[in-house]
Amino acid sequence: MFLSIVLSGLALLGSSACFILSGVGLTNGPLCLYNQTEVPQWDYPFVNMENQAFHTRAQNYLYDQSLWNSVCIEPRNVVAWNIYFFSVLLVISVVEMVLASLQIINGFFGCLCGLCE
Repeated sequence: MFLSIVLSGLALLGSSACFILSGVGLTNGPLCLYNQTEVPQWDYPFVNMENQAFHTRAQNYLYDQSLWNSVCIEPRNVVAWNIYFFSVLLVISVVEMVLASLQIINGFFGCLCGLCE
């Protein structure tokens, strides 16, 4: 049972890392080719949008779907793909955190209340 607790703790650590990285991926947006001035460049266009030339009233690109296909030139539909991918990873990591936590609780009860044979 103790090994189950340790391995579930490791799974909880991994799912927490996945949750954090997915949140950062959603916050920063995709790496794409965009045209800020006259020269197209590869960068993260949605980081610090208030300093960008295409400043809009929306402070977050996730809520303004008109930015999804208008900002990034290449690759096509990368913003939607980025949002769907990291959203699915967020949901999966939350489910994994819940299951790992339940397994840790189960392991503790197994260690404390279990029968030794």
